[in-house]
Amino acid sequence: MITQLGPDYVTAFETGVARDLVALGLNGDLSGQGIAPKSYLNVLKINDSSARIYVKSTYPVDTGCTVDWGDGSSTAVVTPTPASVGLEKQDHTYSQSGSYTIILTCGRDVKKMIFKATAAMNSLGLFDDYVGNFYKHGGGEEGGAPNPFITKGFTFKSSSNYVERNGWGLPPNHIGLVLSCGPENSFATENGSTFTLNSISAGTIWGDFIQITGYDGANQIIGTATFTNNGTNLEPIETRTLNWKNVSRVVCSGGSYFHVDDMDASIDGFLAKPITIN
Repeated sequence: MITQLGPDYVTAFETGVARDLVALGLNGDLSGQGIAPKSYLNVLKINDSSARIYVKSTYPVDTGCTVDWGDGSSTAVVTPTPASVGLEKQDHTYSQSGSYTIILTCGRDVKKMIFKATAAMNSLGLFDDYVGNFYKHGGGEEGGAPNPFITKGFTFKSSSNYVERNGWGLPPNHIGLVLSCGPENSFATENGSTFTLNSISAGTIWGDFIQITGYDGANQIIGTATFTNNGTNLEPIETRTLNWKNVSRVVCSGGSYFHVDDMDASIDGFLAKPITIN
């Protein structure tokens, strides 16, 4: 997996593109060649979430060519590719993880390639601003937490809330929140707006199987995710990519304690706001 755009990698890729164009007879100035219209598509992975396409077309101007990026967005392609350039390049960044089919369409000619994107997690740092007392417990440190716990525009409530640090499978310098699970124990936005939950980093406490369920405003299920990683045994926090939209609330069930480290989420209509817990 390429995580940084290195010049050697790009040079090698573009050398391969040049070989392709020669093999297809698409190199050089094509204006004077009596050939049937052709198109070419290739995709370079710039990083986990960004793709670069290489396109060449010999279709007439009135045909028109477009690129469908597979995530609901599209762009036009220069038609035909000017003789002054070898080919056309376009970059695109995906906001959500997934497998996308990139489609170049020129008239009836269709070229397709798959790009697998892993979007960066824009963590909110939900509980890391908590200020309070901790005591040694369960191989880490634990403390009582406000109930509900309100931070960054979200409210977390259960029959008992606890904060954890320095253990419990958490990354260094992170603070996690433990919620007891049940049908009335959930998290939602502070003002009742719906939200988008792209991903969540979490686990369990005391070895329980935990399922979280997202509901919309009509109380219909959007999706579910499960966690079995036991923070009591220092099994690391795990991230689940969800891409849930129009979420009203998220409920945990199936075990005793759900351990939340952080989320990649946005509140519909406004930005999440930091609230310091004293």
